[in-house]
Amino acid sequence: MYRMMMGDGVLPSSVTVLSVLRGVSEVFEVGCLHACAVQYGWLSDVNLVNNMLHVYAKCGRVYEARGIFEEMEAKDIVSWNSLISGYAEIGNVEECVCLLRRMRNEGVEPDRQTFATLLTSSDDIELGRLVQGQIISAGTVVDAPLASH
Repeated sequence: MYRMMMGDGVLPSSVTVLSVLRGVSEVFEVGCLHACAVQYGWLSDVNLVNNMLHVYAKCGRVYEARGIFEEMEAKDIVSWNSLISGYAEIGNVEECVCLLRRMRNEGVEPDRQTFATLLTSSDDIELGRLVQGQIISAGTVVDAPLASH
């Protein structure tokens, strides 16, 4: 459908690209959509960029996701969680912890998703203690899914 639109000379919008992006699972496809977002100047659309970041990470391309993340003008909790999740997926727990510290230094407080990702990223007891301390200091309400990690 997207290709037909482009073939017919119908220009996409950021909403179109976002819709297409949600069905993408190949790195090549997300790369093409990323190029489209760059071409049309949509990299300030946080929702679109967060989804791109998530898909790159989901495809195992955490370094591409990191590049997008570092270029973002405005990062929200979804941006941070997507990148932390990407590093957790490839087993880079050390970078997850560095990102947790950095996000707090930049004034973004971790949420339940952040903590759940960190807790499931490793069996390291010391990391578990660190995250537990962060949960307590953040005053996060511990619900059943978070407590089970």
